[in-house]
Amino acid sequence: MRIACPTCDATYEVPDALIGGGRLLRCAKCGHDWMVRPAAGDSAPAAATPVPPPPEGPPPFRPPSRQAQPIHPPLPNPAEQRRARAAAMLLWAAWIGSGVLLAALGAGAWAYRGPIVEAWPPAARLYLLLGASQTG
Repeated sequence: MRIACPTCDATYEVPDALIGGGRLLRCAKCGHDWMVRPAAGDSAPAAATPVPPPPEGPPPFRPPSRQAQPIHPPLPNPAEQRRARAAAMLLWAAWIGSGVLLAALGAGAWAYRGPIVEAWPPAARLYLLLGASQTG
């Protein structure tokens, strides 16, 4: 079936099987959309029905479905809430403990920089980079 775009007259060869009972086509040249329905006879040209453009403006509001689940469902009972709160506190305590441990290691490395450099001479470059002498 030979089909012509009603806007720019570009022609296309489309098999009849693809048209079926009717099909919305888009012109590759100009981008115009139109509906093509099968012709009454084999040799008659296809009837082209222009499709009205979509309405201007924002899309219509659709309320969310009631089947949507919340991202974090509420905890079912107080015991679960207590366990969740205790797990969160334990996590915070682990972070704070790690920070205190790292601070203590840094303070010890700074306070004992002399013995550290005597035991491992390459550490002197690190202390010089930090702007400290090797004696404490």
